[in-house]
Amino acid sequence: MDAAKVWTPLILLAILIGGIFLYRHLDLVDRANEAYITTRDALHTAEESLRVRQTQWDGISKAVGEARTKLAAATEKHAKAATTNAEAEKLQRKVESELNYLINSFADSVEKVRSGALGTRLPSLVLADGKTLTNAQFKKIDDSGISFIHDGGFGTVPVNNLPNQIVEQFDIGPSSIVNKAREIKAEAARTPTADKTEVKPPPTAVTAMPEPAPVSASPKTGSSEDLEKLKKIQIKMATVEAQIKAVAANKENWETAALRAAEMALEANFRGTPTSRHRADEANARLQINLCVQQTAQLEGELGRLRVEESALKRTIN
Repeated sequence: MDAAKVWTPLILLAILIGGIFLYRHLDLVDRANEAYITTRDALHTAEESLRVRQTQWDGISKAVGEARTKLAAATEKHAKAATTNAEAEKLQRKVESELNYLINSFADSVEKVRSGALGTRLPSLVLADGKTLTNAQFKKIDDSGISFIHDGGFGTVPVNNLPNQIVEQFDIGPSSIVNKAREIKAEAARTPTADKTEVKPPPTAVTAMPEPAPVSASPKTGSSEDLEKLKKIQIKMATVEAQIKAVAANKENWETAALRAAEMALEANFRGTPTSRHRADEANARLQINLCVQQTAQLEGELGRLRVEESALKRTIN
């Protein structure tokens, strides 16, 4: 009986202590589960936020890469444009320098031809108005006309009354090559350059006229009239040969202009800018090339005719 009284409180005490420990254990487990769930949700939220940030970063990286690519392309285009401008300016300076040299050289050659003709006597000279000058001797030659001493006296014949072959021979009058070249040069100097990359047609090139070949000493059997005629033909041939060279140089310059205009059109198309101006420049250059080809054919035909006449005269003199 006494033992039962002792063990009963002890058992109850043990059950009470065990219940307390069990409650605390279950409370700790619940708190741990709650902390786990909270941490798990926070981790999921962080992972989702990280994915969003990663997507944003990928978009930013892609945009930066595209911007760098565009910047590199723009830098390359800028460098190419700068190089093109430098080449265009260099070409312009070269053309201007060559034009100055050619104009001065051709003017000197023309002056030599004119000076060499002074004192030369023509047995007869038929003017444009039908009047004939007998024993006409050259006294003065300038752009306004030619002064002669002839059997009928002394006088100056204006350009519009001179035969075409005399006008072309001494490069006088409105169609003078030297004057045309100087006008082109003056016009180019007056025209401002609106765009350095714009292709401008090169000025018409003028090739220096070679001095006429001296007439070889003829035998005593040749008449003075035949000798004078032979000399005139040789001077005319030298003039035509100079014109052929001038047209060839002009054609080469227009070919360069056409090629340059085509390149500029391609660059403009690549940049997305209008190409109509460059295409028009190219079409104009092609037209000028065709005109040069036609002019060359005409001059070569004239030169061939003169050579036939020269050969026939030489046979007559000999």
